[in-house]
Amino acid sequence: MLDEGLIDDAVVARSEAQRGTMWARREAAAEITVGLEPVVDFDVCLPLDRVDAFLTGAEARLSALDPGFRTLTVAHLGDGNLHFSVFPSRDDAGLNDALMEAVEDVVQELGGSFSAEHGIGLSKLPSMRRRKDPVALEVMLAVKAALDPAGLMNPGKVIP
Repeated sequence: MLDEGLIDDAVVARSEAQRGTMWARREAAAEITVGLEPVVDFDVCLPLDRVDAFLTGAEARLSALDPGFRTLTVAHLGDGNLHFSVFPSRDDAGLNDALMEAVEDVVQELGGSFSAEHGIGLSKLPSMRRRKDPVALEVMLAVKAALDPAGLMNPGKVIP
């Protein structure tokens, strides 16, 4: 792809030591955000050919809501999974909610998912309520009840 001009730059590990160094940098990438607050975190997935449109569209929508915001993206570009962090210019719950919905809107418009490798947990329950089809949620709850009638597995998580 580099030879064909489809990418601007790339590094390919040429030894086990280089491979280890590259993975260590990837694994440590999120550490630069420690202590940066406020933050609104996303773990989204998009069709590969829509990643650029997502980044462009999200930046435009975020800018309209908070001109002083900043972002950081760590991605597995091979599978369309992006860890997208938004750092609002001020700590404001209403602004954070608006930023969350704006990013989710862009993801949905581009045929992506508001949740990727890290699942739903607790933090994405409001997103799931907003974004999942109510019938799909009912089916999920029925399956959960059939498999876990006593509600012992991950109580309060996974399904709103």
